Amino acid sequence: SQCASCHGAAAAGGPVFGPMVGGIGSFKTDKRLLTPGSMYPYAPVLFDYVRRAMPMNAPQSLSNDQTYAVTAYLLNLNGLVPDDAVMTAASLPAVRMPNRDGFIVDDRPDTRATR
Repeated sequence: SQCASCHGAAAAGGPVFGPMVGGIGSFKTDKRLLTPGSMYPYAPVLFDYVRRAMPMNAPQSLSNDQTYAVTAYLLNLNGLVPDDAVMTAASLPAVRMPNRDGFIVDDRPDTRATR
């Protein structure tokens, strides 16, 4: 109920945001579709984003359990985990994301940063 108002039914796209499903492999084309399944290299990145930023009208209001459930739901919709998957701090990092190897290290000397 908190997600559909922006993301649409089954995260297929809504009045505020586009689809959260599909697009896997689209980064190798000229028609990229930005979805969790197409862009995130690691599943915990999705958890972290949802936990910190969603829902848009009340960020950080979801519990960890709710955030794991939303993350599992989105991963399932993208065909990355089965219907009965249970996401936890231990199981989430084991999810192999399709774009895991799609990022390269930027090793240019002018990109190094120190704290």
